[in-house]
Amino acid sequence: MQTLRGCSSRAQITPTSFVNEYSFGSFKGNEDEWMAKYFDAFLYVANWGTQTLMLRLPWKLLREVTVLRYGSRGRRYEDILTLRTN
Repeated sequence: MQTLRGCSSRAQITPTSFVNEYSFGSFKGNEDEWMAKYFDAFLYVANWGTQTLMLRLPWKLLREVTVLRYGSRGRRYEDILTLRTN
């Protein structure tokens, strides 16, 4: 929790969450690092339209073929989602 506090003095931090509302600026941490080290879910929504949802799930629960079904027709899925595996 102390490490997370270093990224924001205003965030509400618990053992299971980090919640902050930014009026000017954006998230200062590295989403990928935080997901790997601390959390299973990440949600970021900005008033200018940026939206990010990240979920960390066991591979056996969600296979790549299932994820790829959620890409929009006519667009490459890389424009909409990224799938990372460890």
